[in-house]
This record gives sequence, C-alpha cells and structure tokens, in this order.
Amino acid sequence: MSKPIIHTAADAANIQNDSKRKPTGAVVELSGKILRRLTRYYQKSFQNRHYVFEHRGPIGPVMNTPCEVVKYERFDDVHKIVKEAIQFYGEERTLERDRLQMDQDADMWVMFIDGRPVTMKFTRRGRYFKRWFVPLQDDDIVVFRGRTFPEYRGRGLHPALTRFMFKRILHEGQRAFTDCKIHNKSSIRAIQKNNWARVATMKPISREQALG
Repeated sequence: MSKPIIHTAADAANIQNDSKRKPTGAVVELSGKILRRLTRYYQKSFQNRHYVFEHRGPIGPVMNTPCEVVKYERFDDVHKIVKEAIQFYGEERTLERDRLQMDQDADMWVMFIDGRPVTMKFTRRGRYFKRWFVPLQDDDIVVFRGRTFPEYRGRGLHPALTRFMFKRILHEGQRAFTDCKIHNKSSIRAIQKNNWARVATMKPISREQALG
C-alpha cells in the first residue's frame, strides 16, 4: 500500500501561489491570437457590411505641415521608395494588388514628408466601374485602398491627403464616394474628419463584380 501524501502548511501556500501566477508571455500571445481570429470570424460572418459615404464639399483646409503630394497614373512610374515601403509594411501580395488596381485605371496618390512616403490612397472614376455599392456617374470619384504607414499614424495625415486630392480633382458639382467595413473604427473616424455623409450600408462586392 502506498503511503498517504501529507501536505504541510508550506506546501499548501506554494499550491495557492502557483494558482495565482500570471500566464507566461507565450500563453498571453497565443490567447491574443485566438481572440483576434475569433473576432475576425465573427465580423466576417455576422458584421460583413460596408458603410458607403458621399462627399460633395465643402473641402476643409489643407494642413500646414510641409509636404508633397504626388499622383501616379502608371505603376512603373511609382517611386522606388514607395514600392519598398508597401512591401515592407504590407501583407503578402499587397504590392501586386496595388499594381493590378493601377492596371485597371486607378490612380495612386502618395503624400511625402521629408522625402519619405507617409500615407497613400487610390482613386478611380465612375466610368471604369461595371457596378459599385451605389449607382455611379462617369465623373464620380471613388476613393479606396487607403493606408498610413505605422510610424506616421495618429497625425491626421490620411484625412489631409484626401483634402489635397479633392482640391485638385473634385470640382463643383462632382461627387466622391468611399466605403469601409462597419467595424473599422479608425477608418470611420478618418472619413468623418472630411465632411463625408453616410448614405448606405451594403453587402461587400468583389473586385471582379465591380470591374468585370
């Protein structure tokens, strides 16, 4: 017969302390990954909608920070430093997707500060869409695929780029549109800074559906 296990007061204290120990970094990281995946699954399954916004003006003042805004109409003309930033910060195939957008009549707009790309987005005229969330006229402008590189976030640069763009291409009587997922709070905040009006909540459409 095996001897009974006798716990002393010290043993009991150690057991209690072990139960109170915080999870290790690896456990916390794994839990965070699981939570993010569950969140994405829930959003994709039950919140898979897009807000659609329209802009007819007025256009807010541009920022005072010295910067340069460049419009690229051909992917081959995009500066090397921009492509390198897209590759470094983007997901796999991000640069390839950007090239495909420009091959299908989209223009890339990039803001530079001190010679470095800080934020960017794309525009395409309504005439190049087969369909979109809402009916488009030929001269309507659709703004999409925007991003600000990590070290420059939180400075209001993305809305500022929109104002620079609109000063150049959004003429009186024209309309601009953009969209974002309904749970993308940071994008919604950036959009609302530029007097966009929400006009619809729609199911997403694929690039193939939009462009054919």
